[in-house]
Amino acid sequence: MKVLFIFMFVIIFSLSYLSSQTFEISKVSELAYNQDSTGHDCIQIIDNILYYTSRNGLEIYTISDNGHIERVSMLTIPASSTMITKDQYCYLVAGGYQYSPIPSYFITVYKIDVSDIYNPIILDQIDYEDLNFSLYLDDFGETFMSSWVYNSGCNFKFYDYENMELIGHVITENYRIIVNDSLLVNQFGNIKYIERYNPPTELEVIGSIDVSPYSDDDSVYYHFKVVNDTILSAVNSRNITFWNFSDVTDWQYISRYTLPEDSGMLGNKQYVITEEYAIIFDGGLIKLIDISDIFNPTLLDSIAHNMWFWGQACDIYENNIYVGTVNDGIQHYIINDNQLSYVTSYYDYKRFLSGYLYDDKLITKVLEEGYYLFDIEDPFNHTDLGLWFEDKQLQTLNSAGNWMVLKNYENLSFEIYDITNIESPSLINTMYWDDLYEWSTFFCRVDEYNPDILYIFNYNSNFRKYDISETGNPILLIEYELPSIPNSLVVINSNIYFTESSSENSYNLHIISGLDINEPYQANEIPNFTSNEYLNSQCGFLVTHNLNYNSVAQIFQLDNPLNPELYFTPTWGERIEIKENLVFAIADFIIGVYELGASSSEPLAVFNGLSYTYNIHLTEHEGTNYLITNEMNSIGLFEYTYSPSSADDEILENKIVLNNYPNPFNPETIIEF
Repeated sequence: MKVLFIFMFVIIFSLSYLSSQTFEISKVSELAYNQDSTGHDCIQIIDNILYYTSRNGLEIYTISDNGHIERVSMLTIPASSTMITKDQYCYLVAGGYQYSPIPSYFITVYKIDVSDIYNPIILDQIDYEDLNFSLYLDDFGETFMSSWVYNSGCNFKFYDYENMELIGHVITENYRIIVNDSLLVNQFGNIKYIERYNPPTELEVIGSIDVSPYSDDDSVYYHFKVVNDTILSAVNSRNITFWNFSDVTDWQYISRYTLPEDSGMLGNKQYVITEEYAIIFDGGLIKLIDISDIFNPTLLDSIAHNMWFWGQACDIYENNIYVGTVNDGIQHYIINDNQLSYVTSYYDYKRFLSGYLYDDKLITKVLEEGYYLFDIEDPFNHTDLGLWFEDKQLQTLNSAGNWMVLKNYENLSFEIYDITNIESPSLINTMYWDDLYEWSTFFCRVDEYNPDILYIFNYNSNFRKYDISETGNPILLIEYELPSIPNSLVVINSNIYFTESSSENSYNLHIISGLDINEPYQANEIPNFTSNEYLNSQCGFLVTHNLNYNSVAQIFQLDNPLNPELYFTPTWGERIEIKENLVFAIADFIIGVYELGASSSEPLAVFNGLSYTYNIHLTEHEGTNYLITNEMNSIGLFEYTYSPSSADDEILENKIVLNNYPNPFNPETIIEF
């Protein structure tokens, strides 16, 4: 049995400041990985070696005689994306954060020696210190091209492979698509201008084509692939088109295969081409097209693909097709007797979403319905407890009350479970709906200060309060029509807080009191309260955030519950997590750490996961403090030490003593799903 080698190359950037408080963190390992593909070029096959990039980094697989693949090594590189494999090297793009420059988080291109597939090694790198967003790589013969779009226009830099030295830089108004190792195309409407690169700064037009007679949908070609020395293929949304380009200045149309009017190639329109076949993704189908007679491409077979969403990338080895997917790892299909069939999927886990830590158990949601459950009493030696509630959706979990609510799609119900034993929860209450639409529009909320109360609401302004302290049917205590349609809603200490759209970038805040006496009334309305649409409750604070990357979350204190006051805004971070006395500001895969109540606006530390981070958890085992990240493509494990500021400790103590409301630093945190 071959031994799997996993090599860690994790960038963790930590900033320390001259103050009495310190926070130090280091990466230990990953609890789990998944193989979410990064884009149209994430699978590349050379001989019988398959190279694959997920957002975790580079994975290398061997392909056996029967087509099965086995991972032999993994090089973790945070926020990996596009790649090129060339000879014995892999060139991989990683890093950056598009919407806000964060020191030391810029785009980097790594040159990786993969001659020993069991031990890939980074040899060199190009740092784009002024670039913090998407960059793409393309093979261009003896050189490779990096491209990106910025205010200055479309940028193209050309490098030699051996020394990664810059050959030239071209800036244009329109984006170019690589055709082969010497040609590019500038697409301007139906006209395609064929260009050649003249170093260092010129793209020379050598020909043009009007493609309008040969396109049944949009005229934009997303990819070009060479069939042989004289035949070129290209795809747009509904066509795969073939050209004779023996005269590179004057392409001659040969034929095309056109998809039905009600279908089209989705996603990044990636496809596979050989001299015999073209394999394309048509919505939920994979289609096998015979191109042995290039003048008459013919559909041979079509099967429903066995994946969530569509294929991101694909390549072929002999008669085996490998597809990189969003949620299902690497999928393997085979061609036998001009027929397609599904073989299997290779992945460690499905793509992760948010998670929750309860009683030393980590519950992690996956992209499709269902959850993974991990025992992390000892995080360094955790146990995978398997899938947990595959066919239901966790709505909310109340750790103070030891219960949770699941949405059951089969019988249109909300099911309430006692989670004293989280591995085997017991059903205690069920709420049924007769109407699918009404059921689907209701969402659950809990109040950490009222562990026996469940609130549900919908975006038609209906709000209800239930007592679930006894088994059986929940007792309806309140049914109330909110004064307007909420954008987002939370309940904190028997007060409803909800946002309402005011203008394009502003939201009013409504505050409803009286839930404690079951007589709700509007206690306050604050116009243009925040630019953030969404609300959540953390440790007695009201937190606002947006889903878009270029926003910054905010923390409001509730000393006066009817008039929230802005307490803290990080320098960057579209989401905030408050854990103990620390604030974690999250921007994609980058996390800034602040001390709650500290006067400094600078973070104590900045560190990162491997991919988009949903939330974080703190735990302790045998005197070691651990931080766990729930990420899109992995679950990360860190060790940390924290020495709070003595001055800030005094401030926090005073704040707690003087506060008339429940302790805002209650470690019990409610996570809404």
